[in-house]
Amino acid sequence: MQEIDQEKEKQKISNESAKEQEQQLTSEIQDLKKEITQQLEDHGRYTKELSEVEEQIRDVEKQINDKNKNLEVLGKELKDVNFQEFVKTTGYIVEVPPTATTGESPPNTKTVLVTSRPNSVRKILNPRELQSAVPTTRNPEGIWV
Repeated sequence: MQEIDQEKEKQKISNESAKEQEQQLTSEIQDLKKEITQQLEDHGRYTKELSEVEEQIRDVEKQINDKNKNLEVLGKELKDVNFQEFVKTTGYIVEVPPTATTGESPPNTKTVLVTSRPNSVRKILNPRELQSAVPTTRNPEGIWV
């Protein structure tokens, strides 16, 4: 009888320990489920924030490209204004080579004449024309510096 009681006692103890282990594992599973749920929520939030940041980056890059294009246009306009001012102040006859930016290639160069100095004989030549300059007694190489 005593053996039976001991046997029951052992079974009772093993049942209690099995229940404790089961409760402990159930608790751990619930904790892991909560942690997974939290991580999924964090992942969703991070994904949303990432897409917002990427959109902001695209907007800033577009603004930079627009400003660069505007800067190029303003630079061209400034060069034109500076050239016109130069022609007005100096009164020179200026040979202007065709520009590569416009895509035009007229057969002859364009000549700009300013009438503020009608007796002016100075001329700015195209660099290609310097190769065929006529030598003079003052300048035997034919190039004025």
